[in-house]
Amino acid sequence: MPTNHVICAAGEGSRFGRELGLPIKPLIRLHGRTLLEWSVQSLPVFADDRILVLTQAKHRLREKLLPRLCELYPFNAVEWLELPGLTRGQLETALLAAPALDPRLSLTIFNSDTYFQSRTLVAAMADPAVACVIPCAEAEGAAWSFCRTDGADRVVEVKEKVRISPWATVGLYHFRDTPTFLARARAALERAANGNGEWYVAPLAQEYIDEGATVLMDRCTLFKPMGTPEQIERFWGCTMPQVQAENARRGLVVDLDNTITIEEPAVAYADKRPNPAVIAKLREYAAAGWEITIASSRRMATHRGDEAKVLADVAGVTIAWLQRHAVPYHGLRFGKPYAHDGFYVDDKAVRPGEFLRASPAELRALLDADERAAQGR
Repeated sequence: MPTNHVICAAGEGSRFGRELGLPIKPLIRLHGRTLLEWSVQSLPVFADDRILVLTQAKHRLREKLLPRLCELYPFNAVEWLELPGLTRGQLETALLAAPALDPRLSLTIFNSDTYFQSRTLVAAMADPAVACVIPCAEAEGAAWSFCRTDGADRVVEVKEKVRISPWATVGLYHFRDTPTFLARARAALERAANGNGEWYVAPLAQEYIDEGATVLMDRCTLFKPMGTPEQIERFWGCTMPQVQAENARRGLVVDLDNTITIEEPAVAYADKRPNPAVIAKLREYAAAGWEITIASSRRMATHRGDEAKVLADVAGVTIAWLQRHAVPYHGLRFGKPYAHDGFYVDDKAVRPGEFLRASPAELRALLDADERAAQGR
């Protein structure tokens, strides 16, 4: 049965930023992927499924991560909902997705800081006799939600932060009928608003059990939580300095004319042809987390280095051109001196051909070799 996959990523993750200087949690890169990518790729997504991600608007994650998810899932409807602020838990976050859900599809609710694998989840989700599926893994401690079963993987009790068994939920809950879930979730939040205080999905699963519906525990074959620095160190084998190094800001400063554009002296700036190879390479760097600044010497010779006149003359047409050709960039600088009939000498300079042919590591090696030669070593 096709599924609405709802990814709840609207938390603060403040420890990563406050203590370690890392990006907001979904953007943190771990072994080459963001935490959001790891989480979404845990899901059994098929071509007729829908993916909906919920984040806080102030974190501006949509503009950074939506293009990447669309690349990973080109045959799925991928939507993004930005919330005005912090919610009171996964249940409330999921309920805010209601207007965007297809009621004909089943519903999966998942967090954005866990990766898991299961060989049996798809079959469990497809069983028409099962109202709810909860993937679990054996885990120590009491920081999870827990499922207790009848010995045949039918769940008889679910508790939040109470260790009633060794089976910890991985943060995913699958409900076969979306309208039924939404109705029960609204009722649960009304009770919570009156003092119950339950903003989790686990207690809602308990309601299904109490009413006699079949709730099934699915046994995961791999469980890799990423919710705290301690979990990353324990379950992923990475030290925080290693994670900080992977997420260090890397800057790329790129010329505009005859680099991002194809140089044709008689052609107006608005009509310049784009250099598709360079733009494609810039998109690769942007997807890998590089911050791209475009530095241009446009009209610097014409206006004799007067940057205010340059901005008034060409800023608007340049920005419009970059948007029209979907050039990724984080900053745009005018006022670069024009080296008329000369050269730019820079210890970090890379020519466009080298930029296209070489990897970042190869470019670094090339620059290191040039530095050694310049110093006579």
